[in-house]
Parts: sequence; structure tokens; C-alpha cells
Amino acid sequence: MGKILGVMNLGGLEAIGPTRLNMGGMRRWMFNKMMNKNNVTPLATLVKQAQEQGVRLVACEMSCNVMEIGKSDFIDGVEMGGVATFIAEAMESKFSLFI
Repeated sequence: MGKILGVMNLGGLEAIGPTRLNMGGMRRWMFNKMMNKNNVTPLATLVKQAQEQGVRLVACEMSCNVMEIGKSDFIDGVEMGGVATFIAEAMESKFSLFI
């Protein structure tokens, strides 16, 4: 399944649909149009800025294993971590997001 996700996500962050119900790319097009209309910074730019400021992106290793998603399916800079890693980092962090 990881390979399927890799094929589905060709084109990076700008090509990924905002939901699983992407309607053949139509939702991505509509989402981009709304973002442009409202002067919202593109997702790829936000991720790059966050990484430049030292934000760590950690994917849940257990969820990835269950969904057969490999590290190569992620953008550069995404780390893999388990629950213990999340809890340890979250306790030391000013804030964290669990999505």
C-alpha cells in the first residue's frame, strides 16, 4: 500500500488532495483556488519555513506500519517515532500537535 500512496502522491505537497475524496484532482484545484483567492501561503512553503525554524515533523511509526507507509513516502526531514518518543518530546516542548 505504501507504493500505492507514493504513486498517488506524485508531485509532492502541492499535488496531495485535501481529503481522500479528491474527485480526480478537482478538490486540489478548488482548494488551491480558494487559497490563492485568500492569499494563503502554500503548504509546501509553510512546511519549508517550519523546518527552517527548527520544527520537527515526526510521523507515528505504528500508524505507518499499519498503513504500510515507508519513510521514503514522506518529504525530506520527516522523522519516524513511536508513542514514547512523542510523549518524551511533548513533555519538553512548549507545544506540540498530534494530528
